[in-house]
Amino acid sequence: MFPEKHRDIVSQLMNGVFITPDQALFKTLHSELSFYQTFFMESFGYQCHGTVDYVYLASEPSKENLSRDVAIFFGLLCLELANQGRNFQEDLMYRHFSESELIDLIQEPIAWKELLRYTTHLKPDSIGNLIQTLIKRNILKRVGKDQYAFTSAHQYFLAFAKDLPILDEAPVPRLPLPEETRDDESAD
Repeated sequence: MFPEKHRDIVSQLMNGVFITPDQALFKTLHSELSFYQTFFMESFGYQCHGTVDYVYLASEPSKENLSRDVAIFFGLLCLELANQGRNFQEDLMYRHFSESELIDLIQEPIAWKELLRYTTHLKPDSIGNLIQTLIKRNILKRVGKDQYAFTSAHQYFLAFAKDLPILDEAPVPRLPLPEETRDDESAD
């Protein structure tokens, strides 16, 4: 017998969606995390990771560059918010952004123009698609007409963004690691 909402949980995770505490599936998934870690490893060879803030699947490294571009997006977003004297961690957790504001924060600074040329998802003609992808993956959610808020899943990418080599040259201090998230190691 499978846990409640098993089909929905599997479908969401297999589609690259981060499941967060604000979703009904999170409670079942988090309480059955050990089962799902075994299930995904034995069925698909994927690792199921869970923290108090999100659950997601990870596979072997591949040539996809969405994760890299999302980490760059968060790195640049945090630096630009910090350059404006704002607390980027609080902004990402509690503030609403318009789509145009997100695009301007990433694409307006001249310093980032060269870096953005080498990305797939952060070019002027594709950043709107990236925003839609972030929504689809439950990293960003629509909270009103042209208003968006980040879900707790954004913290996964901040952990990578803080170590981007390009940020060594940044005009503000390196990004601090967001509040520690804990992997549930109950599967061992």
